[in-house]
Amino acid sequence: MSKITLLDGTVVEANPKINAYLLHTLKTKEGFKTSLVLNSMVRDETIDELVLVDAVFISYRNANPDGMKYEEFLKQYELDVEEAAPLLMAILSKKGRSQFAKEFIKKTKKKPRRKTHSQQSKSKK
Repeated sequence: MSKITLLDGTVVEANPKINAYLLHTLKTKEGFKTSLVLNSMVRDETIDELVLVDAVFISYRNANPDGMKYEEFLKQYELDVEEAAPLLMAILSKKGRSQFAKEFIKKTKKKPRRKTHSQQSKSKK
């Protein structure tokens, strides 16, 4: 089990070991669109903040079956990438986790800064 912190400081449980029944229930009974997280599992798509938030929500509801609905959760949760990314990686398959890690590293590596014209002139002297 993991923990997430809500805006008011309340710490709640989150369980990223999701099952098909949870996804089915969220989709059919509450209208939650699971496609963002599911697409990130099977396609080579960019992971955006909504995928992270959805992963946190799914993990939250897995640990709290009678917890807040999606809209209410969005009002109570402030995205924390350090908290959300591990939950998403835990939801993804082994292959997905590996690919996500590679893409995450690639996208977060600092690119070398280009020298400005004045810096280039100074280095030639």
